Amino acid sequence: MEITLKMKVTKTKDFGGGHLIESGGATWDENETSIRDRYPTRNGGFNPHSSSEIPLGDVAELVIFAADEDLLEPKELAGILCAVSASLQRKI
Repeated sequence: MEITLKMKVTKTKDFGGGHLIESGGATWDENETSIRDRYPTRNGGFNPHSSSEIPLGDVAELVIFAADEDLLEPKELAGILCAVSASLQRKI
């Protein structure tokens, strides 16, 4: 008997062409939040370049590392700054 674990998707952003960013309950623990990058395939969708599901707590560490190493372009950094600023204003 095969057990298939699936992420319980609660939010989705569609970038077109089948490319989605999804968040929701993690496959390893529905009470933890994870985020994934999906691209269309014959069998569903996943990011063919890496593991597609990331614990939400690791996302900030990835962004901080990329910024510390100057891996992001100015346009990407500006987008991150705007989104973080708006999120912070919503939370305070």
